[in-house]
Amino acid sequence: MIQTVPGRLLWREEIESETNAYVRAHMARFARLRETYVERWFPALSEAAVPAWCAELTAVERDVLIEERWRQTHKRPSLQLSAFDSVVERLERLVRLAQTQSPIGAAFLRLGSRAPLDSPQLRASSLQVDGGVEALDVLLDSQRVFEDLCLAQECDYLPSLVVRPWLEVPLRIELRAHLAGGEFAEVRPRYGTGGPSPDALIAMQRRLPALAAHFGSRRLRTDWIVGSEAWLVDVDVLDS
Repeated sequence: MIQTVPGRLLWREEIESETNAYVRAHMARFARLRETYVERWFPALSEAAVPAWCAELTAVERDVLIEERWRQTHKRPSLQLSAFDSVVERLERLVRLAQTQSPIGAAFLRLGSRAPLDSPQLRASSLQVDGGVEALDVLLDSQRVFEDLCLAQECDYLPSLVVRPWLEVPLRIELRAHLAGGEFAEVRPRYGTGGPSPDALIAMQRRLPALAAHFGSRRLRTDWIVGSEAWLVDVDVLDS
């Protein structure tokens, strides 16, 4: 068991059973699960993927985020603001970098594992973040982030903050593709019905060598943004 800030929270002893259940359900397959985290595949596939900036959390930073979320949800006094200085500083830097690549100067925040799409604050800001302090608040506002941080703590893993430029794209160019044996087995829209255009399939085919070089013949579920080029968004490894 990994302890957070010395002398304080031991998450397994204190955290509600729902989070305990999530962590226990995913511990056994964590070795496979972490392969899907953005920080694990992005360095090898950066030229084929939506731009992203990643920053690995230290064990202390990870555990401080866990503790503060727990304190907030249990109406306990918050930690001193200085406990988050290093996290805020890096979030600010990542957000600024991502904003330079966004047509509207906005950024999207996630952990490498999942995005804080359940955060009321993030939804209120149209899923965009504008700076380090706001990004920290969004992380602390998300149960999904909390669960993934707890899982990382129990598995002795250092998760990463990931910030991407906000891209305004029509839903029709967001595609989901299954791969088997290094080839596309199925490609369909993420939203709605219909099929991809021939040009979209050609653009995605150009990305297959990079995917095969990293994942081999593994069975994958992948999400894409496809215009004149195909850009990888997310990967899920389906086999063990």
